[in-house]
Amino acid sequence: MDRAKYLEIRNKTLAKKSEVHRDLCLQCFRARKACLCLHVKSFVTNIHFVFLIHPMEFKREKNATGRLSHLCLKNSQIITGIDFNQSESVQSLLKDANNFCTLLYPGHESKDISQGDFRSVEQKQKRWVVFILDATWPCAKKMMKLSTSLHDIPKISFSNGRKSIFTIKHQPNEMCLSTIESVHQLISDAQNVGIESEEIAKDHLIKVFQAMIDFQIKCASDPSIPSYKKIKRPYKPPSERTISKKWEHRKIIFDPADLQSQ
Repeated sequence: MDRAKYLEIRNKTLAKKSEVHRDLCLQCFRARKACLCLHVKSFVTNIHFVFLIHPMEFKREKNATGRLSHLCLKNSQIITGIDFNQSESVQSLLKDANNFCTLLYPGHESKDISQGDFRSVEQKQKRWVVFILDATWPCAKKMMKLSTSLHDIPKISFSNGRKSIFTIKHQPNEMCLSTIESVHQLISDAQNVGIESEEIAKDHLIKVFQAMIDFQIKCASDPSIPSYKKIKRPYKPPSERTISKKWEHRKIIFDPADLQSQ
């Protein structure tokens, strides 16, 4: 390839990349036509939320609900990685004596916050830090397996029978909620026991989430948008879908006891 041809191709590539960056919202990292910032209303919580986001999830623009949750929660942070034993930020939070750290993750050892099973009186004087894994269930399982420093902190979950409204996405089980729905549920349960104020406008989380879902369904139903591959995988409402058979036998959560049995 001669130099003139190379420069022509290079300039076209750079121009295309520049156009993509100009069309990207630098706050929510979504395309400007899909920007949700007008729907975001951030608020303060007593709980400090830490979103442990898998690198694959962090790069996604269409439905990264952990990043969307972070935009709504002033008292939150994002840490990207897979093995958080190597994360200085995570280890610093875990070692801080002023923090009471918990992990929002299901399992037989998890405390049921829907039943008010939160924390002891002695721990109420500390800052409550809640780690949340933001990834697909298989990726979250790997993150849990590798991040052994998270195995020994108290785990919390809920059991109120809530079903996800994330209709654009296939969930492996009815119990599975998106990250933003899990945060909303946690805040609701914390309000019930007086840990969070009743004045917190937690429903802003669901409103911005619903706006995202509505936009996705609109795109998935529009035959003029080829990027959704509707010919091979047309959009179907949840009532018309079937759960993949692989989830009938595959465990979707990681149990530290599994390491001991290996």
